[in-house]
Amino acid sequence: MTAFYSLSESVALVGILPIVRRAISVKADEVHGHDEHGHNGGEADHQGSNHSHTTAGSVFSIGDISFLGRYTFLARYGYKQSLLLAMKLGIKIPTGITDAVDNAGNFLDAHIQPGTGSWNYLVGLSFNYVKNPFGLTSNFLYSLNTGGKAGADEYRFGNWLNADITAKYPIPFSSRILVISLGMYGEFRGKEKINGQSIANSGGEVLYVFPGLELMLSRSFRLEASVLYPFRHNLNGADQLGENFKLVFGMKYLLN
Repeated sequence: MTAFYSLSESVALVGILPIVRRAISVKADEVHGHDEHGHNGGEADHQGSNHSHTTAGSVFSIGDISFLGRYTFLARYGYKQSLLLAMKLGIKIPTGITDAVDNAGNFLDAHIQPGTGSWNYLVGLSFNYVKNPFGLTSNFLYSLNTGGKAGADEYRFGNWLNADITAKYPIPFSSRILVISLGMYGEFRGKEKINGQSIANSGGEVLYVFPGLELMLSRSFRLEASVLYPFRHNLNGADQLGENFKLVFGMKYLLN
């Protein structure tokens, strides 16, 4: 959920409250066996059996809340077109839990936890161009991360950069507007640390393509939904978790 409060034509405050639903299911094979040595010193007879088990878990909770200030430093308006450029500064505070567990009672992976336990500092740029009826938006957001928690461990996520570019087309109906969109989104993340030790299998980049819908119910309230499909996983190491897809729902509200 995102809320906006305008202080002036060029300055706005933004609050973001993520509500997170994440799940994981991992199937692992185990080999159970024993050695029986021959009575006359012969070779061992290896006997065993294969078993598999599934570790699963899910969590539904609020994540870490972010507050940002946005300053529009360039605004140009022409006949049926406009161009806006803005910078953003903000902070993410550790409001999400970091100790969710799976069905066996073990702590979920740090990337499944709703929160990070860290205070992060945010800086970004946004671009918005409209030439009726089409629109094009792009956003860049960089996070400088501090140390946090994951289960019983001290955990520090790597600094990250998120970037997107989205084409939009509005379809008016009745007194509302439905906006269809298609975009690309990228996540670029640095290496992480657990209890002060760098994690080799961490960091990397993931690129997504996403279709989306946005329903503008009024001037101040809108709903949105999108599905992000990864088409490039370039993750460091071989044991990192990767998504099959991301399903994102959102609400935006202009407070004044």
